[in-house]
Amino acid sequence: MPNLINEILQLNKDCEYLFFSRKGELLFNSMRSFAKFSAEQEGLWAKIITLLQFPLEAKLVFTEAALLVSQNEIGFIIVITANQSELADVAEQCVQAREVVADRSKRKRLLLEMLAEVPDRTKLTLLDELAPFADEEISSGLVRLLAKREEFTEESRNRLLIALCRMLGDCESAHAIAPLTDFIAECGQTGTGYSRDVETEARVSLQQLELLQQQKNISASESGPEQSGVMGTRQRDTNSTVLSEVGEKKPSMASEKVSSETSQKTKPPLQDGLEQKINQLVGQGKKKEAVAIIMKYIEAAAQQRRFTRAEKLRDMLIKIDSMMLKEIIRAAHKLSDDVDAL
Repeated sequence: MPNLINEILQLNKDCEYLFFSRKGELLFNSMRSFAKFSAEQEGLWAKIITLLQFPLEAKLVFTEAALLVSQNEIGFIIVITANQSELADVAEQCVQAREVVADRSKRKRLLLEMLAEVPDRTKLTLLDELAPFADEEISSGLVRLLAKREEFTEESRNRLLIALCRMLGDCESAHAIAPLTDFIAECGQTGTGYSRDVETEARVSLQQLELLQQQKNISASESGPEQSGVMGTRQRDTNSTVLSEVGEKKPSMASEKVSSETSQKTKPPLQDGLEQKINQLVGQGKKKEAVAIIMKYIEAAAQQRRFTRAEKLRDMLIKIDSMMLKEIIRAAHKLSDDVDAL
């Protein structure tokens, strides 16, 4: 039981408590009569919340029991009591809980505590809730969870590992480099049962973290106006090195890229008006939308084995925003995987 729930609710022994996410998934259950909820029972409670149109607060009084539904930043607390007179005090506690959870640091702490205790399928919901908080503290919690991967249920294992690895990259913590390296080595062993997407996601995040660490090291070791240009050159070289290492398995790709660059002056880079569309989006400040479109075209080009086009699209991605490392590295992995499949 997360300590913060006790702290913010000051749980009354005469009441029973349920805590649902906004998606209707059970996060916490103190009910003695229903220690374990089935998916059908969870669905019924979620339906009640929906029918009430996601209330900030609602009281339901029946012959033998009374219910209080209270919304906060995470989801919905449902309090069940046989004593209707207790509802006023409980409602005040829920208001206080709402104010506590509204604090980002306390909400993050509560979500991290829950992450270690909820079922695997609910962990995915909590990871979505934790995404905006991605930082060193979250990374430490995720590393601890990754270390318990053998305990994950087979049904949720791959989806949970993909979400974990992706979020570790977003946390930008160097402390996750070693655990991810060990995990990737494990993925390479036979019989682990991890999907290829799991290993790819882990490699993408690892390369992102390594590149960010290299950039931090360069920034820390070099300073002054005379060296600023050198630093920028090294950063660009590092980007190129990471991308080339991902795709170096097939020499034909490198030679194909060279030939495409030499013919660039005589051939338009993209024939279908895509470049013009991308330039318009970038000019309007819609970089994320432009990147999303390019990523879709890269996947399509790779599936069609049009690797020259895919590399041009990747170069366009780098040109738009060289700091969008994860998308760039993912694009390089996509090319590498499809070449290996030939």
